[in-house]
Amino acid sequence: MTKQDAYRIVYNDILNRDIGLFLGRFDAKNGKSEFMYGIATLMDFIAYESSEADYDNFQKIWFENFEKSIDKAKKYDIINSESEERK
Repeated sequence: MTKQDAYRIVYNDILNRDIGLFLGRFDAKNGKSEFMYGIATLMDFIAYESSEADYDNFQKIWFENFEKSIDKAKKYDIINSESEERK
C-alpha cells in the first residue's frame, strides 16, 4: 500500500461517514469560523495527498457546506431579531 492509497482510504472514509465537521458544516451561530479554518487546512492536505481530483472535489464540498452554515446562522439571526421586535 502506498502513502497515497492510505490518504485515499482516510479521505473516502470521512466522506462516506458524512462527518459534517470535517466537510465544512458547523454551528456558525455559536461556533467560531476560525476554528473551521484549521480543520479545512487538515482536510485540504488529506484530500491533496489522496489525489488532485479529490482535492478539487473537496474544495467544492467544503465551500458549499461552509457557506450554507453561515447563511443558516444569518437566517436564524434575522428570524430571531424579527420575533424580538414583535415582543
